[in-house]
Amino acid sequence: MTPSDHRRRLPDAALTVRIAQPRRATVIVRVLGKVDAPANPLLQSALRQALHLAPDTLTVDLTGVSSLDTQGARAMVAMGNHCRAVGVTLRVLTSPAVRRVLDLVGLDRDRAPAAEPALH
Repeated sequence: MTPSDHRRRLPDAALTVRIAQPRRATVIVRVLGKVDAPANPLLQSALRQALHLAPDTLTVDLTGVSSLDTQGARAMVAMGNHCRAVGVTLRVLTSPAVRRVLDLVGLDRDRAPAAEPALH
């Protein structure tokens, strides 16, 4: 990636978040592991940090997430609302299991395609 590549990890290694900016207008947040209550602050912090890089498009890759609780899903919905308000395009890549949780909390399917390939 680029010098804008950042990694954060919870002490117990339940969640790893990687932020990359391969192009000026694009930021990618790749999330690996379990997004539960203890991990939710890390996810929210990473999403805020990604938006501070002022992208036109924010891609959140959740294909490496083994489970997503409702707090994590709500964080994604809040991020979707915030991105819409500031004019940033949000793309969310998911596995089928994560997609089901996001569907339950109402993240629009057009902003969260389930069949896209994982980012590297």
